[in-house]
Amino acid sequence: ASRPATFRLSANGPSPAITAVIPTAGAAGPDGSPFVDKAIHAVLAGSSTRSVIVVIGDEYIGEPEFADPRVSVVRRPPGPFNFSAAVNTGILQATTELVLLLNDDVSAHSTDAGGTAWCDQMAVHFRDPSVGVVGALLRYPDGSIQHAGIVLDDARPLHSFVGSAVEDLGCKYADVARDVLAVTGACMLIRRSDALAVGGFSTEFPLSFNDIDFCLKLRRMNRRVVFEPAASLTHHESASREAVTESREWDRYIGRWGHVRDPWYHPGHARPDDPHQLARNADHLDPDRVPFITQARSTAIVCQVHHSRIPDAG
Repeated sequence: ASRPATFRLSANGPSPAITAVIPTAGAAGPDGSPFVDKAIHAVLAGSSTRSVIVVIGDEYIGEPEFADPRVSVVRRPPGPFNFSAAVNTGILQATTELVLLLNDDVSAHSTDAGGTAWCDQMAVHFRDPSVGVVGALLRYPDGSIQHAGIVLDDARPLHSFVGSAVEDLGCKYADVARDVLAVTGACMLIRRSDALAVGGFSTEFPLSFNDIDFCLKLRRMNRRVVFEPAASLTHHESASREAVTESREWDRYIGRWGHVRDPWYHPGHARPDDPHQLARNADHLDPDRVPFITQARSTAIVCQVHHSRIPDAG
């Protein structure tokens, strides 16, 4: 089958006003410098229309100091680290409609010369009023894929194409902006008004599932979630916090969203079914491959791709 024509929005024009919210505990990278410094640089490099709110808590040692006047520091409510509470604190402090949520261990690619075209590629989708969340392509330091959208497989959220080469996305029609059920909160662009309308991030999910919960709440408001592969960053996943899933968070998540089916997750995908590497189970079906399905799957299929509905500028 021939490859379908793709559609790319133009990010030309002035950069939109965006406030980045970056929760941090002040963890340092391999070079000894705080991770958050590189995250701030990824947002502000070459831009005069963005500001950054760094959110700290009780776990932060010392007082953070940033020379750039576009960077401010706020404290989240006291207590153990709660990503949702930290993000909500930043969203409330933001003065722009578009808010970028960014983990402190996300940075620009080492080969990038600078600039923030990646953020503009995300922001352009908000010309479409139906879009509520836009996520980015995140890559491990070795260049392989860490996040290219999230799928639900029997209620379990999994990252698509984990460990694959970026070049492999084109073979599976995944190298263009498309609708997905959810994207990671490690790099997520949202509207502040939408976040306030759904009560922000649920503090009942302090560490895990908060981004899935947020995306699904917005989808319940008929907002769409879009993955934008042209926005590409490096993610040192779990470098600044140990990846731990609490059973109580899993139970709350299943109780709230366990019934949700993913309309974009093909039930005939090439599934390794590796219980020790659950992320690999999100591999997708090659378009030219006829699968041998030994067990019927319950996932519904809806043939829908991303088409931005933007009014004609005239």
